[in-house]
Amino acid sequence: MGRDNDFLLHISDFREVDEEELRDHSRKNDSVFLFREEEYQKERWEEGEDIRARKHLDYTFIMVKFPFLYDLCKGEVIEEKMQYVDVEFGDQSGYSKVNMPIWQAEEVYQYHNFDGEPENEYLICYSDRILQIDIGWEVTDEDIARIREVICNVK
Repeated sequence: MGRDNDFLLHISDFREVDEEELRDHSRKNDSVFLFREEEYQKERWEEGEDIRARKHLDYTFIMVKFPFLYDLCKGEVIEEKMQYVDVEFGDQSGYSKVNMPIWQAEEVYQYHNFDGEPENEYLICYSDRILQIDIGWEVTDEDIARIREVICNVK
């Protein structure tokens, strides 16, 4: 597998990790209307091991080239996430708008699990770009600043 240097974010940008121990999948699409990049990286784990103890980074980045498509793209990202939510658990899970000025975004949403607890998963909305990101470690202000810098500098 190995690292594809063409992708925006990698676990190794934030945490020390053995690249050989990562499983990953990535996909890019670029059209006249938008640029979309999806990637996930997860540390391998052994059967019986607590999967939550392993680092992971899973994101979808969309740069919207025509403003009239922005709300449609944002809705699609939310819908993709919510298709995995089991309605039998009630409606406590989902995105809630949060005040996190460190993202320097127009809107920030944080995902809350079935118990209503916030997770390190965010939907960050800038004027022409959207980032849905699931960060599999305790995120720091430095991590957020690095992610923001990368995302905001995409041309």
